[in-house]
Amino acid sequence: MESESIPEFPGSAIAVRYAPQLDWLKRAALMITHGGMNTTLECLTNAIPMVVIPMVNDQPGIGARFNWSGCGESIPANSVSVDKLIKAITQVLRVPSYRENARLMQSAIERCGGVTKVADIVELAASSNQPICRVPN
Repeated sequence: MESESIPEFPGSAIAVRYAPQLDWLKRAALMITHGGMNTTLECLTNAIPMVVIPMVNDQPGIGARFNWSGCGESIPANSVSVDKLIKAITQVLRVPSYRENARLMQSAIERCGGVTKVADIVELAASSNQPICRVPN
């Protein structure tokens, strides 16, 4: 409810009802996330490595892809602990390859064509009334 106050947390954590995530990502060194697709793409578009704590659905697969691609570390939600989280955060922040791999993903995303390419594929599928297996460049 809007009238409820936001609880206070120990340490220097800040809790807000709304966070301008895209603005904050421009200044971030790391994202800790559950591995949702929107946050994942927003981070990679900004070359931000992540520590992923997947919860449900496609998130464990996204977390596994972060481990595989070297863009971050994933900790299964059922085994996360303060020590494991500190270790993953420290590793991602101190080892330069995580940021470098996130930059490589950023470049790959840019080359894919983004929303414009998706719109072209949808228009082609709608106009041809056929499945689209390969899209011309």
